[in-house]
Amino acid sequence: MFARVCVMVGIVAGCGSAWAEDTVRVDGAASDWESVLTIPPERSDAGNAWARWAAAAPSMEDLSDDEHDLLMESSIFLGTAEENLVAMRELISRWAATASALRLEPGEYVQLPRPRGVAGMADASPLRTLVRLGSTWIEIAWRDGRSDDAIDGLADMFACVDAGMRDNGGIVGLLTAAVATDLALARARWLMDRHDIDEEQLARIDRALAQGEDVSLDGLRHGLAAEYQCVFRVVVERLPETRDIDSLLRWVAAMGLETPREEGRERVFGESPRELLDVDATYELCGRPLAEYIRSIGDGWTPDGWTRGPGSYAARLRAELGITGVRLLEHDGAALPADVVASVRQDLANVSNPIGKLLAAMMAAPVDGLSWTAFKTTTTRRALRVYGALRVLQLRGEGLPESLEALVRDGGIDRRVSPTDPMSGRLFGFDRERRMLWSVGRDGVDDGGIGDETNFGGSRDLVWVLPELD
Repeated sequence: MFARVCVMVGIVAGCGSAWAEDTVRVDGAASDWESVLTIPPERSDAGNAWARWAAAAPSMEDLSDDEHDLLMESSIFLGTAEENLVAMRELISRWAATASALRLEPGEYVQLPRPRGVAGMADASPLRTLVRLGSTWIEIAWRDGRSDDAIDGLADMFACVDAGMRDNGGIVGLLTAAVATDLALARARWLMDRHDIDEEQLARIDRALAQGEDVSLDGLRHGLAAEYQCVFRVVVERLPETRDIDSLLRWVAAMGLETPREEGRERVFGESPRELLDVDATYELCGRPLAEYIRSIGDGWTPDGWTRGPGSYAARLRAELGITGVRLLEHDGAALPADVVASVRQDLANVSNPIGKLLAAMMAAPVDGLSWTAFKTTTTRRALRVYGALRVLQLRGEGLPESLEALVRDGGIDRRVSPTDPMSGRLFGFDRERRMLWSVGRDGVDDGGIGDETNFGGSRDLVWVLPELD
């Protein structure tokens, strides 16, 4: 599976976990940490819009190379080149019924598929495909003069991706819903920048944004809890008997979908992983800090923002685990030297529940990235509401305000719209001369709006530049 294998060896113990001794308290009352990680039971497909979407959505293999490129051009890069409009209209005409499937019928709900262990990983990709088609359909509708239809389509899209985000089923669903939400937000921004949009249409877009303002952080809490449940049901409770550390870590990384193979190498574990694992202690080892982390996110966003609020879950967990050192050894499938095996066995003998701590450390790895994704989506959504208020002033010919404080003071923004940056807990950055609104981004440092306007990659600030009026 891998040309080179990274083997995690040598957990060195430090102080024990404080989570086993502390009681999580909310509003002064003792709280059961396990309740935070409880997720609703999986519902049947009856009434689940996901079942209908999954049946309707084409796979990318159903599209020709040219159609695939056109779809990416419109839904990701936003805006179809004039010479491609005819082909784009043909594509959307071909998939018109599919694109229109992305809406919630009366009484429907959305629950994205959950991991099913040996039956296969969750596949939430149809949501992403439908959003790409729907986004492109919105562009064509607007270009063809059906502006109200385009905005109705955007509202339907947000209702669907928001519902999927709320009950996402774990990491795979959370990431898929986040990508779909980002595509919807990008299309909302594209519409807001149209020179022929009017105030009433901007107000409708704002309502669509407002209805799901907290949904990404709600989705993060649900996704982390669902992933916790999955890790223990699929991985911990079915831990293989292999004593080869390569095979064990591959099996864990594949969520139990790959059969362990000993491959004839020297066995690192003197005992089977099952014998070294304290299941109850591992439940609590992972669960308590994750539950407290989820609580720290709050009911919406933390008052102090991303950087001074929840902080790094992975760093917090490593400290609580008492892990002071982890050695990484790369090799090409050759047998580990005898002295390395002996050293690792000695390390393992000096650590209580070493397999549980390995699993906890691996589980912690993706949490910070997922949290950043959710905070970024929340930040973009709130920023676009402020952006819309600024666009209204542009359309009225009143000019942009001197500052966001002036925007609030003069009533240029609905009092229900907060101009506070979730990344910092302070006002968004704003520069009237540059027509620029920005967030401090992941590092929490205000770089004065220096960043990539696409907000992809390692942009220092998240930036939104208002269009220049004729």
